[in-house]
Amino acid sequence: MRAFQCEDLKTFTRELFTRERFDSFLVREASFVTFCRFSVDGKSERDWYTEEELEEERVEDYTSWGKLRPVCFQLIRGSRTPLKFQLSFRLPPAESERLAESCGITGTAAETAGFYVNIRFEEGKLRCFTAAALSQFFPDRRAERAWDDRVREWFQRAGLSMREETGN
Repeated sequence: MRAFQCEDLKTFTRELFTRERFDSFLVREASFVTFCRFSVDGKSERDWYTEEELEEERVEDYTSWGKLRPVCFQLIRGSRTPLKFQLSFRLPPAESERLAESCGITGTAAETAGFYVNIRFEEGKLRCFTAAALSQFFPDRRAERAWDDRVREWFQRAGLSMREETGN
């Protein structure tokens, strides 16, 4: 797990809420505190979709940020900054499996691998945390390190100024 602190809040939140940069991530959950608390469970309600939509849109277990972003933006839009918000993003399963396999993890362990970025805005500061959930223990932590590196590189390529926090 790595922790990053945002050094340019305006650019990061613009990319997060008004651009497509984060749209492919799946949302496990989201919460926003403005004049009241809003909570979003990102679990897809498959019964809501028609069979055709399920096939055409390739509906995942969780809803993409691309679908939720406009709704969430409306929750925080206005002249006042939210008191806080929290987002839990998951890398889509196909990408998770590819990342795991690139680290030598195959079979069921690769299929069930989960790679996460958690974003937390509170007290005027925005921080991001990486996490990996694997169904097997790998003592060398290669998948976790690969994910941490990938997120760090993704922030750099996206032009998002993030300072990696170091432990004591």
